Amino acid sequence: MNATENHASNPADELQAFVTHALDKKLDTVAIWHTLRSAGWKDRDIGAAISATSLDMPVPLPRSKGGAIEAFYHLSLFTCMYVSAVSLILMLFHLIDLTLVDPTEDTWKERFSHGSIRSSISVLVVFFPLYLFLVWQIGRKVSALQLVSGGVVERWLTYLTLFIIAMTILIDGSTLIYMFLEGGLSARFLLKALSLLIVVGGGFVFLWLGTFQWNTTRPTVQTGWIRRLMLVGSIALVAATVVWAGVTIDSPQTLWRKGLDSERIDDLQYIATAIGRHYEDHGQLPADLETLDLDEDRLIDPESGAPYAYQILGEREYQLQAEFSLAQELDDYDYYTRSSWEHPAGVHTFVLEVKADEE
Repeated sequence: MNATENHASNPADELQAFVTHALDKKLDTVAIWHTLRSAGWKDRDIGAAISATSLDMPVPLPRSKGGAIEAFYHLSLFTCMYVSAVSLILMLFHLIDLTLVDPTEDTWKERFSHGSIRSSISVLVVFFPLYLFLVWQIGRKVSALQLVSGGVVERWLTYLTLFIIAMTILIDGSTLIYMFLEGGLSARFLLKALSLLIVVGGGFVFLWLGTFQWNTTRPTVQTGWIRRLMLVGSIALVAATVVWAGVTIDSPQTLWRKGLDSERIDDLQYIATAIGRHYEDHGQLPADLETLDLDEDRLIDPESGAPYAYQILGEREYQLQAEFSLAQELDDYDYYTRSSWEHPAGVHTFVLEVKADEE
């Protein structure tokens, strides 16, 4: 019965009970240690049982030595930092281009800037809050001695990043001097260089101050306060840039309406091409659009579902009518394929003619 109870009980409780019994019998801890070691117990379990019985406070845990958990946290942290910084810089560059417009640039560059800004906002919304969370989480774990400050992974990533930032600043400065000597130092270039310097320079100072906290013999209160202030500044910079982007680029609603208008133009071009082929095959314009035997979805408005209006004006002349959400200027469409398809907002009629070479 006793053997069964002992077998079913918790081994840790048995160990604790044995150590308590041995100490009551005035057995010294060295003898207890050797006795339990010879029975197959591990040093860590023996030490925990003796300290729990003889001491009034638990044994403090040693500082973490890092390892896989350190690599996970700091690789994630630096990845988020790199992605956020690059996205912020690109967004600032494109916003400067859209604010200080160069009349010699093509329209497609403006459309590309709008798309790049939307992409940068999407990246920042995900990666920058995650970066701030990781900064807080790592600081909390370091304070709780669950993560080492200034471990191997953190040191390598920090100094590698400091090197990259330093080279970026030097290249930025060299380019600035070169553009000045070439006489091409425009306001746009100066603002871009300044934006780059603010972002990467701030990152350099933030990381450099962090190295002072690796050595506990040097004061860290002042550097910690400065780093927290810089984090607040980075949040303000990102927020201000996103707001600037929000008032510069088209809203999602406007983009949706532009997409509908573009789809309407595609439909009308599709219909006009079919009318030209019909005239080539039959020598006359079709009596109605149903005669063309086209896809029904291409004959109706993508939003309202109303059919596009078609009317014959002459032997080779006809008109197509559709209702548009927004006014579209010529530059917003490709010049070579849509030069005759600019339109105002609302109902608009296109007067078209079958080309003579299609007769």
